[in-house]
Amino acid sequence: MPLVRMRNLLASIDPDLSKKIGAVLQLTLLVLLVWYLLGRLSDLGWRDVLANLPTNPLFYAIFLFNFLLFPTSELLIYRRHWRPHAPSDKALFFAFLRKQALNDAVLSYSGEAFLFLWGRRNLTLGAHKIFAIVKDSTLLSAAVSSSATFFIVLIFWYTGGLETLLNGIPTSLPYIAAALTVGILVVPILLVFGKRILQHSRKELRRIAGMHFLRMMLFESLLIAQWSLILPEVPLLTWVGFIAAKLVLTRIPFMPNKELILLGLAVTLVAYIPTPEAALAGLFLANTALSQISNLLVIIVFGLLGLRKTPGAALPDEAPVTPPETTEQAHPAQQEANKS
Repeated sequence: MPLVRMRNLLASIDPDLSKKIGAVLQLTLLVLLVWYLLGRLSDLGWRDVLANLPTNPLFYAIFLFNFLLFPTSELLIYRRHWRPHAPSDKALFFAFLRKQALNDAVLSYSGEAFLFLWGRRNLTLGAHKIFAIVKDSTLLSAAVSSSATFFIVLIFWYTGGLETLLNGIPTSLPYIAAALTVGILVVPILLVFGKRILQHSRKELRRIAGMHFLRMMLFESLLIAQWSLILPEVPLLTWVGFIAAKLVLTRIPFMPNKELILLGLAVTLVAYIPTPEAALAGLFLANTALSQISNLLVIIVFGLLGLRKTPGAALPDEAPVTPPETTEQAHPAQQEANKS
């Protein structure tokens, strides 16, 4: 049979050769990612970035806090499920840091794919249990942010801010329509079919959803505080409106490089914000550059560390069927059989 032949063919491959092939593939992927991100960074205009870098140290402190907020909250969400089966809390934290870098700098949900593959390689859990928590957490995160986006768009429309966004970025209409559609559908679908789609208890699902909501509120609030430090003359409602536009444009699945899209949004809407264009552009250029550089460093450092490590133990589904305890218990019986 074809499947049996394929399995036998894979089993016959020299382990050393398979390790070399895996290392080459990892290196190729790392080079492609770095090349892609360097290309995006070259579009920012480094002279403008350096000339308009904020001098307030609190700006960078808030950026660092927000950058570490996502992997920290993910650790709190996943730790209860994965910590007994993971090498360490540090290993989990670094995995979530890489997930964030891939989602923000490369492609939405590429981080979730990486996290599942990382779990298969590093956790003593089967693929089904690894996939279950990744899926449930991702769906709940989408439900929380999509619901918030839906209500913000309604408020934006009621206050007239939606018209400003459409005038500034006419091509944003499909994104807004898609965000509204997701916001309208995702929560009812989870409420009706939640027992079939989600695999954890209601109590645990509420805990995960609450963590996602608190993280979103804290992140966006600190982002407004960070911007207000540099441009205090901009009204608070203006920043809230920008956050609304940001949430709308970044809720689309599989959107590439969110940070550069947000930079384009800021430059486009500069005419509607009562502050010098150079100051506003410099603020967002600096923020985007910091984020892109941080994500690039995460991808490079952990990519190189991954190449240096030798492949670990077999995946859970490939592990020996008989655990060590069973082997030790069966050993005396085997001795009696040998005596007889």
